[in-house]
Amino acid sequence: MSMLTTVDAETSQHQDGGAGGLEFDQTSGTHMVDAINLSGYANFPLRNASWSIVNISSQTPTTVLSGPYLTSVQPIADDEYEWELFVEVPGLDCTCYVEIGLPQEDDSAHQWRHLVYVGENHHRPVFGKERAFTLSTVEQSMDEGETQLVHMDGPLELTYNVVFPPTSTTLTQVHAEVCEAPNGVCREAPRLLSVPFVLVGNEVIVSVDPTNLSMNQGVWLIEFTATDGLLRTTGSLPETFLYDHQAPMVELLLSATVMEREPVNVYVSVEDGYLGQSTSFTWTIIDQNGMRRAPLDSEQSTVNQLVLNFSEQGSYTIEVSVRDRAGYMTQESSNLTVLNQRPTAMISVDGLVLADDVRLSLIDGEDWFILGNKSTDNEPVDYLWVINDDRSWRGLPTLTPEQFDRTGVHKVELIVFDDDGATHSTTIEIEILSSSSEETSSMLAWLFPVILLFIALLVVGLRSKSSNNLELPKWKTLEYSEDVGESTEYTNEDATIEEDEARG
Repeated sequence: MSMLTTVDAETSQHQDGGAGGLEFDQTSGTHMVDAINLSGYANFPLRNASWSIVNISSQTPTTVLSGPYLTSVQPIADDEYEWELFVEVPGLDCTCYVEIGLPQEDDSAHQWRHLVYVGENHHRPVFGKERAFTLSTVEQSMDEGETQLVHMDGPLELTYNVVFPPTSTTLTQVHAEVCEAPNGVCREAPRLLSVPFVLVGNEVIVSVDPTNLSMNQGVWLIEFTATDGLLRTTGSLPETFLYDHQAPMVELLLSATVMEREPVNVYVSVEDGYLGQSTSFTWTIIDQNGMRRAPLDSEQSTVNQLVLNFSEQGSYTIEVSVRDRAGYMTQESSNLTVLNQRPTAMISVDGLVLADDVRLSLIDGEDWFILGNKSTDNEPVDYLWVINDDRSWRGLPTLTPEQFDRTGVHKVELIVFDDDGATHSTTIEIEILSSSSEETSSMLAWLFPVILLFIALLVVGLRSKSSNNLELPKWKTLEYSEDVGESTEYTNEDATIEEDEARG
């Protein structure tokens, strides 16, 4: 009695191990004529079990007969059933397997296979794991992407079960078709070579020597076939080998020095010496305090590349461990120094950045802003404004007229700080001018009294001149000469004097 629970069972084949156990009473390779009669036990109900007979005498499996139910199923205990399958096959000669399938709710099926020799002809030896026996054509195509590798770093011996037909008990040779197949497909035509072997009962021990098979490091596909004493050949038994005897070469590429908050690319170059190499990476970042951490998802661009952005200055170590498909591992590390960028203080007004010690005139009463937010750094900065060395404001990125209590010239200094304590400053002079309306009012305020004073002085001057010209009129007696030809003569003499003289 043989227990069928895994795909690797040598006497029978269970194509899916999730449905429970099913046993065959007959040994694998039982010889039957004109009828197939199998029986066994199961620990699950078989009410929906189906069966089929598949001919594998040639390289292409062919279904000969099939049916929806077993011949009988009898419960014999809790979760234990006895089953039987009897099928008449008169005249059938083949190397066949009987497959019992149990459908599942998800439309998949669990399958158990048992090898039988039917009739007298078309019999051949069968590897327990050969492709025609273990997988159908559809299953073969589905399994290509799930090939398991046999790792080797030198000569290797493999043991396979072989089932002989009734008239044969020995093997004369074992052949291997060898090709490099990094992606599961041969790059070149396979080479047919004979390989050493030893037969012990129903087990054949095959020696695989990379040197004798001219194998370099890489992924290789080897398909074994064996021939018995009657020159009957087994089906193909494919095996994929990974020949690798050294650890991968690793180079870590990154800049040795970067500034804070400056993205830095870290790239690891791996060379394992063959096509189809596959590696896994483990990254570690160690800060200046010795704290270790794995990269964040946002920091990992690809499996072999990081994009880091450090916000604190210091010395960091980047480590990467690279493991190849054969299990060899190489560790590489590199140091990275992160420098602090000193901030640069800048003062701007209306988009104009002012140079150090420049003077700028602004009008009192207007809406203007003195900005410090154009100060440059690769991280946030803090602001300190100092006005006339006697007043200061911290944390304000902008000054407004509210910070100035009077017109005139003011010394304004901006000092910026980053989180590492680095500072920078710039100083300008701001002249705050009075508005034009205030100037007009001020001019009128002093001009009006001046005008009044001028008018007053003018009036006083005019009055003074009028008083000086106020005199008695002067009179002159005009005498006519008796002589008409004598001209009249006007003498400018005081009339009062003449009047006194006349009075004697």
